[in-house]
Formats: sequence, structure tokens, C-alpha cells
Amino acid sequence: MDDRQRIINVIREGLKDDENVYALWLEGADGLGRTDSFSDVDFWLDVEDGTEEQILDKCEQLLSSLGNLDFIEKIDHPHRQIFQRNLHIEDMSEYLLIDICVQSHSRGGAGSTFYTDDIAEFPLVLFDKAEVITILPPERMSVEELRPVFERCAAKYSQRPRLTKYIKRGRFLEAYSCFEAYVRQPIINMLRLIYTPRHYEYGYIHLSEHFPRKVVEELEELYIITSVSDIENLLEKADEIYYDAYNSLKGMM
Repeated sequence: MDDRQRIINVIREGLKDDENVYALWLEGADGLGRTDSFSDVDFWLDVEDGTEEQILDKCEQLLSSLGNLDFIEKIDHPHRQIFQRNLHIEDMSEYLLIDICVQSHSRGGAGSTFYTDDIAEFPLVLFDKAEVITILPPERMSVEELRPVFERCAAKYSQRPRLTKYIKRGRFLEAYSCFEAYVRQPIINMLRLIYTPRHYEYGYIHLSEHFPRKVVEELEELYIITSVSDIENLLEKADEIYYDAYNSLKGMM
């Protein structure tokens, strides 16, 4: 049995009879069937409110039975009902990081509802004692939710003078920073609205898997930069990519 499966087994077997744990599933590469030798393990748990830290402590104890934990990081998750820790077991692959997210049961389906056509998030269910996990057929995102994102992208991209002034001054670092903030990032976000609208906030995460190969290759051209003149020369290409996406979306917004 490989280390990955040992990790999954010890967490599943150690929690399946815990009355405070309602569901356990894997996301990331496991959920999407894309694991390789570089994949980490992304656990998600739904637990009784008030027991979140206790369950995370229990996960640590279970994992320590497989070896010394040489890395433990407590994450201050922005959502008040999600508690997170990252861990690693000594002598296992450096890439085999263990990410554990515990959500409060009262959060409901917000973090445990998935769609059959989702190319970014899908669960590999290890157990679900309270029917916490819901898998729905494909569903389009509402225009009302996506329109503000579209408008923010357009507003950001329109701030070209913030970039061009540094190009004219010949200041590479400042121009590079503005090229990222006011050109590349809005392009990525606009393309997210086309290819992964349900996860428009993902940014660069697994971008190469979520966008068509041709689109990825076009984007890669925007990252070959060593000088201010490179940035200036890429503006026409950037406009081409951006306005193709913009015009594709404009009629729907």
C-alpha cells in the first residue's frame, strides 16, 4: 500500500465511527481522478458545531501514527465556519502534503454541493452519514452574480495609464507589476468567466487544466518578459486576448 492510501485509510477508519463527524470526502486531484506523484491530499470534513478544533487535533493524532509530523500549519481561514490545517509526515514524499478542512455542520450545503460538469471541484466521498454531500446536474451561473465580476475586470483593464507611464519612464519593475495587475490578472479573470464561471475567483489555480490548450499557449506568450520593451510589445497581443474574451461575454452580461 502506498503512502497516499495509508494516509486516506487512517483518517477514514479513525473518524468513521466518531459521532461528531458527519461526512468525509476528498477534493482536489483525488476527487477529479487526476492524482500523480506530485499531488497532495485534500480532506474535507463536515462536523458538529463546536468540535472543529477537536476533530483537527484527532486528525493530527491519527496521522502521527504513520510517522513524525514534521510540518503542522494552522491556517486562519477567511470563512468563519471553516477550520484548516496543513501537515506533512516525515520520510514521505515532499509533495505529499495533507490539507485538512473542517466545516461546521450548520454551514449546510454551501461547501458540500457539487455539479456533475464541474472541472475544478468534485468529491471522492469516503463516508457520508448525514447526507451532507449533494451532487447536482449542470447549472449555469446567474448573470446577476457574474456581471459585477465582469465589470470589475473591465474597470481594471481600462487603467492602462498606470502601466504606460512606467513604460515611458523605462522603469521595469514598476511596469512589470502594473502589467500583472492591470493586464494579465484581468485577462485571467475574464477567461475564468468563460471557462470556469462557477470558480471565477480561482485565478492561476490549475489554470493549465481548466483552459483549452490553445488559450493557455496564447497566455504563455504574455509571460516571456525580460525588459520594458518586451512589456510594450506584448500590449497588442494582450488586447487581442482580452477583447476576444470581453466581446464573447458582453452580450450575455
